[in-house]
Amino acid sequence: MLARLVVDAVVAIVPASVVLVLLVSSTQEAGTASLVLAVLAVGALYAVGLVAMLVVRAFLGVSGPVAFHEGGGPVAALSRSVELLRGHRSSMARTRAMWMVIALVVYGLANVPMLVVGSTATGGVAALVVTLYSLLLYVTSLMLLSFDTALEGVFYAELLREDDAREIARTFE
Repeated sequence: MLARLVVDAVVAIVPASVVLVLLVSSTQEAGTASLVLAVLAVGALYAVGLVAMLVVRAFLGVSGPVAFHEGGGPVAALSRSVELLRGHRSSMARTRAMWMVIALVVYGLANVPMLVVGSTATGGVAALVVTLYSLLLYVTSLMLLSFDTALEGVFYAELLREDDAREIARTFE
């Protein structure tokens, strides 16, 4: 867990904080039009990323539980996930879309105070406040990730139940 925290901090939290501080400081100088364009650009990038994530999850959405419960390597887990989700992709996509909306609302609400503080503070104070607040966002992310993992496990269990029922039906054919 500590290793993941360090990697996430180096890869995501600190760079995101720096980008946010630079974005806020540049838009304060350039005006409201630049801020609107920046928000629209970031929103468009998030939308593309979310659609891509839904498509990937429709095929590989239970690869984590498969790897944990069935063993095998990463390729075997991905292949088994594709196999299990055959005929259930739309259900997985709908479930993930609903979860995505909930997660975006929770994460969005957690970001509002940071945007307010980040836009009012200046210079090094802004960087410090945003970086410290990022730790709170990290905890929020961990909670959302925990629920996400549990959601995958439940979906996997349901798919196995159907898979087992098909196996039993085949024995009586």
